[in-house]
Amino acid sequence: MNQAFPQQIQITLTGRPCWRTAEADGPLARIDAAWLCLLLLDGEQPRDRVAAWLWPDATLANARLALRQRLFQLRRRVGHALVETAATLRLAPGVSSNLDPQQPDPDGGELLGGHDFGDLGAFDTWLTGQRDELERRRADALSGQAARLEAQGALAEAIACCERIVARRPAFEHAWRRLMRLHYLRGDRAAAIDSFERFERCVCRELGLRPSPETLALLDTLEHAVAPPQDAPAVLPAALLRPPQRVGRESAWARMQQAWDAGRGVLLQGEGGIGKSRLMEDFIVIHDGGLVHRARPGDAGMPYATVSGLLGRLNERFAPALPVPVRSELARLSADFGTASTAPANTLLLWRAVEAMLGACVAQGLRALGVDDLHQADSASLELLQWLLADDRAHALRWCLATRPGEGAAAEIQRWLGDSQRIEPVVLDRLTLNDVRALVDSLQYPLQLHNAAPEDQALADSLYRHAGGHAFCTLETLKDWLLGGRPAQASWPASRAAQALIARRLARTSETARALAQWMALVPAGLQPDIAARVTGLSLPTLAKAFAELQAAQLVEGRQLAHDLVRETVLAELPGAALQLLHLTLARALAGDGHTPPMRMAEHWLGAQAWPEAALALREAAQQARQAGRLEETEALLQRVADAAAQGGDDAARFDALCHALSARMFRQGAAAVLSQLDALLSQASGPAQRTRLNALRCEALLNLGQVDDALVVGAAALDEAMPGTRAQFEAEVLHGRALALSGRAADAVVALQAACDSADRLPDQADPQRALQARAALAYALYIDNRHAQALQAQAQAVAMATRMADVTEQAHLNANLGVIAAHAGETLLALGAAEHAHRAFATMGLRSTHSHTNAVNLARLAAYRGRFDLSLQALQTVLNDDPAHNGPSVRALALAAHTSLRLTLVDEGPLAAAKQALQVLPLDDLLPQVQAMVLLVRLRLAVHQQGPTAALQGRLLKLGETAAALRDVPLLYREWATWERDPRQALQQLLLLEQRCRVSGAHGAARSLLLAALPLARQTVPARAQRWARRLRRDLTKGLLASVYVPEAWLTLADALQAAGDEAAAGDCLQVARRWIADAVMPDVLPATRAAFEQAHPINRVVLAGLSQPLPLGSGS
Repeated sequence: MNQAFPQQIQITLTGRPCWRTAEADGPLARIDAAWLCLLLLDGEQPRDRVAAWLWPDATLANARLALRQRLFQLRRRVGHALVETAATLRLAPGVSSNLDPQQPDPDGGELLGGHDFGDLGAFDTWLTGQRDELERRRADALSGQAARLEAQGALAEAIACCERIVARRPAFEHAWRRLMRLHYLRGDRAAAIDSFERFERCVCRELGLRPSPETLALLDTLEHAVAPPQDAPAVLPAALLRPPQRVGRESAWARMQQAWDAGRGVLLQGEGGIGKSRLMEDFIVIHDGGLVHRARPGDAGMPYATVSGLLGRLNERFAPALPVPVRSELARLSADFGTASTAPANTLLLWRAVEAMLGACVAQGLRALGVDDLHQADSASLELLQWLLADDRAHALRWCLATRPGEGAAAEIQRWLGDSQRIEPVVLDRLTLNDVRALVDSLQYPLQLHNAAPEDQALADSLYRHAGGHAFCTLETLKDWLLGGRPAQASWPASRAAQALIARRLARTSETARALAQWMALVPAGLQPDIAARVTGLSLPTLAKAFAELQAAQLVEGRQLAHDLVRETVLAELPGAALQLLHLTLARALAGDGHTPPMRMAEHWLGAQAWPEAALALREAAQQARQAGRLEETEALLQRVADAAAQGGDDAARFDALCHALSARMFRQGAAAVLSQLDALLSQASGPAQRTRLNALRCEALLNLGQVDDALVVGAAALDEAMPGTRAQFEAEVLHGRALALSGRAADAVVALQAACDSADRLPDQADPQRALQARAALAYALYIDNRHAQALQAQAQAVAMATRMADVTEQAHLNANLGVIAAHAGETLLALGAAEHAHRAFATMGLRSTHSHTNAVNLARLAAYRGRFDLSLQALQTVLNDDPAHNGPSVRALALAAHTSLRLTLVDEGPLAAAKQALQVLPLDDLLPQVQAMVLLVRLRLAVHQQGPTAALQGRLLKLGETAAALRDVPLLYREWATWERDPRQALQQLLLLEQRCRVSGAHGAARSLLLAALPLARQTVPARAQRWARRLRRDLTKGLLASVYVPEAWLTLADALQAAGDEAAAGDCLQVARRWIADAVMPDVLPATRAAFEQAHPINRVVLAGLSQPLPLGSGS
């Protein structure tokens, strides 16, 4: 063996397989874990047998090659030879396993846990047998342990052993008999008989068996025996649940009070069980009008779960009177508020509704809000809380938050909270020795410590040494000491962990109480009595008695377990098989109530390893996250759907979930983020249906990147392989139609997509609303490309309405962005601005950074500048320019740079303009779409005019582009400005009028007005009479809107000049007055006087407008 390798390597086979050497460790891939397990458990194996088992679908030669590659790669990664190879495979010296077949760890995980080998038939059969044998040996080991404990008189511990056996191997009847006998010997005849009933109900009926004569004889003995006397359970003093005095928290309390007096909130930070919850509750309760809500385990997977629970508590306590619009927004989070609004979901409106709810509660007496266990909260709730804390209008409400540092989504928000001037971070440390002495002293009377054998100070010192000053562990140690009869401190349990102390106290309760605690641990929100009765099979009086027992032991508080550490302890005590059975029973019970959120259902199905049901629940949770606009959570949930489907062996469901996850990622991060994964999946596609689906996604990605020719090829391939009548064929048709539209075949695209719409419309109502929406949106896009603007706007508005009815926030944002583009190109600037703003806010809330969101930001910037909102325009552009270029195709970034340069030109902001010019000039034009090239060239020409530089070369390149891409002259948005650079003014006028007529016919009236306005100076030179008529018409209609590329003061100045030339001085003066008001109302990106001065005096159009028409008209300078 190569001496460079370490001598020893351990392979962990149970739980998640992994390897460990003295220098390093790491996980094992599924196939590597499989062949190592085979060699470790069955010894030396023929090489061909291993290869054939692990690659059953490959030829033997290919399987051998694959095995050789796996061996080489794993050896290199772990730094160990691992196997000696020849015709057989044999483990190399120094390789060992964590699994002792003769003495298996009863608490060990499943053999090769977390991996499914259903696709490897022979190996899967072998592994199933090995797993069964391992579980049998574990049960035998536990049986021996239970017998030894019974002989020692440790009946509670023996019962716990038996419970683990029957949970792992329910068919082991002898374990059930031992369990019945142990309960009887412990004095709990009811629990003994209940054990038999559980065996009969959960095993015999399920498996179709009958109890053996030995078991029936034992039952008869139990039923006719006189029950041995049983002492009532010891009741712990209430002072241990909530000590009468706070100790060691004086400094923290003072800082909290200072923050309160200063109108600031508090963030308590500390490890679990350190005392955050008690301190928060004590602090808020002394201030009238306080309420504390705890985030619950499982909240993190559901958007707004924590806030929804908080609002329910507030509504129940304060019952605020809320306007109908506010209630309808809040109903998106909780049905307690009535019917949810059918309007498009808007994050800001929802947050404002929550703010209004809090304001109404403040009016009813709310003064302070505590949110505990923030580390368990979901990201959406954390973002909303962050917004509320930063809102100046929330000054009347005090906040107190608590979290474990560095855990969950709260870790990121915690840094912001710590830096915020509105929040005082307070870190809680462990108790000092003097603090523990003070605690013991405060408990002297309620615990009757004056009767205890050790002196009080010695008790406190010993307690401090044992629990290390951990608040929860200190109290748990005292409880354990009291229940154990107050032995000498030397006999305190060796473990300092609070969980170990809780486990000892739990073991002293009856089996029924422990079972109830287990069910409660699985439902953090509190187990409803009817559900508890259904899942346990016990009567309500029996459950009430068990609950009282848990209360006496201070294990519950309200309807919930007393602390997260209690919950964690209860769950840790459960063997995996028992936990799985509990999850399954609970999931089945909750499935019929219709009120349990899908993510909660998914947790139970996952815990039960009911993979198909888990996948369905996760898919529903993903859909809810998407509808709430939480795209990152959507993608993560879809990945979990794929994992669950893979565990269940459902390759089709796994593939479908992966495709949806890639679609979500493309929408969130852009097409470039998914192309490599699409290619990888394509190489693994198992048939035409999967290839069709992936090629359709790839076609969409290529379209988003502007690679139209490649998209056409991929779309055609998807269509060729699609099965007729399937959804895959429909999606391929839609995407191919989009590609046709972009490639210049818009008329063909309209025909194809209209057919797709008709096909979707023929489906029964609600059969597949997403299909109808998808077809309508694609048709709108094709109509827009085909310059049929009115029809395009109508189709797009229908698609937006469909998304609104579906309450899909993500789809609404996407479609509103498209509506903004279509409306902008039609010259419907007000409609376009509203749609683009809506989409921009939604994208920002979703954290979306993609080609689509950035294209919308550029469109919004142009529209905002048209309205004189230069502040909003610059903000929108900065979201693109400050982002990683990898999130965009080159054309989108070029459009952003062109819009930014144009904005700086308008503001005459020379410093930033120089930087913008440099960025624009180094753009590789040949890499851009022709239309984008033209837009960049037009901005460069405008820049050259501004700086009085040469224009001939740029003009020549623009006109040459018009020769190679003749269709560019038919684009109204481009040609309105392009016409000024034509060498033949008459040709330019003719083309402007032709486009104006087309726009009027197609319903693009704003674009038609813009083209007529551009034709006005040319017409005055050749057909002055017609120019006068057009000027009068434009004066009447100009306020109805123009293309966003028009600089509004220049439009009114052009019109004023034409009207003055026609002798209508009054009308010209009115036009100038409108332009002056626009300039005065324009909002600058900053408040510096120099910025506005440059805008008003250095801008040539503005200078003429403000001075009147006494100066020459500098046409073309402000567009």
